[in-house]
Amino acid sequence: MARSFYKDYDDTGLETCMLTGIFADSEEAVIKQIRETGHCRYAYLTEDEKCEMKLTDAQRLWWIDSAQKTIDKIIEKNVDNEGYTFVLSEDYKELQVFANKDGKLSEFQADITNLVFAIEVIQLFSGADDWDVEITVINNQNGVVLVKADYPNEELVIEPEMWEE
Repeated sequence: MARSFYKDYDDTGLETCMLTGIFADSEEAVIKQIRETGHCRYAYLTEDEKCEMKLTDAQRLWWIDSAQKTIDKIIEKNVDNEGYTFVLSEDYKELQVFANKDGKLSEFQADITNLVFAIEVIQLFSGADDWDVEITVINNQNGVVLVKADYPNEELVIEPEMWEE
């Protein structure tokens, strides 16, 4: 299912951004975290469980910049990681993950979750109607593609037996 960004300008000059993503905790916790940033006027869940944010243009740009910093930080910290590294295309549409089965799964899950959320923010807050990223996970020991998914349209699943192929 595609996730969409809609915008309109209400009489107070705020831009409305509709965002759903992967939420690390619960959607309610994310709404609270968004409000606590101070970089939106309003944030709340809609009936269809999307996060609706009311932003000024400066706040929207802050979210894009913050997402870019998150991406840069995650990619940089994993450059020399033997467990996994990330390579993201300039248009934020393709993410390659070079993985080793000995990598720490909990760190990988946290990093991929944060990367995908940041990619969603950048794509949608930059004006895209829908967002997606093609994620390819490659075994960095033998170059075999373990899984390829057009996220969020396709689920990204890595099974232990994939490493044996």
